Amino acid sequence: MAAPAKAAQDKSAGFLWGTLLVMVGCGLNNLVLEYMVETSRNPDADRRAGILLTPVQFVFVILASLPEVLNMSGKGGFLRAPAMPLGVMLLQVLLHAPMSHLNNIAFAFGKVSQVLHVVVRSAGGVASMVIGWALFTKRYSLAQVTAMLLATGGAVLIAVAERFVHAGDAAAAPGCCGDAPTPEAAATAALAADEAAAAAADGSNTPAWMRSAAAGEAVLVVVLVLAAFLTHLQSSARKRYPGASAGETLFWLHIMGVVMLLGAGSDAAPAAVRGGEEGMLAKAQRWASSRPFSALVDDVTGAPGWSSVLGPAGEAPCMLVLAVLNGLTQVFCIRGVTMLVHSAEPVMVTLVMTARKAVTWALSVVLFGHPTIWLHYVAAGAVFIGVAAYAQVPGPSPLPAAAVAHAKDGESKQPSRGTEPQAASDASGDVSLRRRKPATNAPLSESETDDDDGPARGVDGTVVR
Repeated sequence: MAAPAKAAQDKSAGFLWGTLLVMVGCGLNNLVLEYMVETSRNPDADRRAGILLTPVQFVFVILASLPEVLNMSGKGGFLRAPAMPLGVMLLQVLLHAPMSHLNNIAFAFGKVSQVLHVVVRSAGGVASMVIGWALFTKRYSLAQVTAMLLATGGAVLIAVAERFVHAGDAAAAPGCCGDAPTPEAAATAALAADEAAAAAADGSNTPAWMRSAAAGEAVLVVVLVLAAFLTHLQSSARKRYPGASAGETLFWLHIMGVVMLLGAGSDAAPAAVRGGEEGMLAKAQRWASSRPFSALVDDVTGAPGWSSVLGPAGEAPCMLVLAVLNGLTQVFCIRGVTMLVHSAEPVMVTLVMTARKAVTWALSVVLFGHPTIWLHYVAAGAVFIGVAAYAQVPGPSPLPAAAVAHAKDGESKQPSRGTEPQAASDASGDVSLRRRKPATNAPLSESETDDDDGPARGVDGTVVR
């Protein structure tokens, strides 16, 4: 098989496997996360679990990718030299680790508007397209922009539909809206009071400037921009260093990043760095005192005897078991995302992640009877149509290719640049030798160099080393 054909086949296989891992791995990861942070599903849930959960995820990813970087030859160190320079990796770490930490503590920065949160979380495609155009010389056709906006709008509508469903459930709850108080309503009110007290306690350790709504909104926007920039940076690095495997990239990215996260989330770190949250050690001790995992399984399944198959594992604290399950599913999720980055352009990666949200909703309807309204179906249809359309519609017109052809035509009609002297007379009548200047409308080819003007540049303006 010819090398280009094999490369295209490997790229297609990577995209398909990456998409499958994202749909399954990220979907299960999100399901486990809901039981860790949603008190309506788990009374022991911790809405600010991220400051400890993210380092746990990093450790699982490091352990899973370690075999791919071990040096089995017996020569040199026990780790193989990475195909991608560590400096390039470090630049990605300096974006990835702070982005993860800011995402964890975003809601410690004041009361973030739910509407803004929905829009920002769904605007990854828009941010990726803008960053690609502004900083990475990417070009997109009108059809691609339209498809991306359709998918983004669908993602926003899914979140809006969920808010309608939750509002309807709350209105229909016993004791709501003028009904006589019931034990269920009293329990709900007590739980809400406990959550409010916990939130107030957390906020008491948060500096005043962090409690402003503007600070929270700014953090969400910063996370959005960092995520879009990181995706483009990883895509560019992958093209420049094609020998770097997905496992190698994951290992070095996470082993350097976990050090930063452990420092930012430690009990010794300033409260402002932790977002006013308790440290990781204190949080781990609280998780260790949660109820047994078997009790949570009984609540979820509605069949008390079913949890007996868990054996001794059923007696483990539910929050610690959920943290392990979340770390395991994160391995598959992040591997899928990395495979997509290695085989697709950044905007398409973001759109696949958007489609994953719609698939997760569809599975929750089929498997768990999740309540729906007509807006859900309209939104899911918009997401799937937008993603499929983006994959099929034509891209921008190939202007760079036309410029290359024009440059080659120009070379055949005039002497090679910098090789043939041209006679010219100055004011005194002396004849001097000058280099012939290229036509102003003829861009330089990748092989051309100019001793006077610095390094050569390709037709897209990038420096050719």
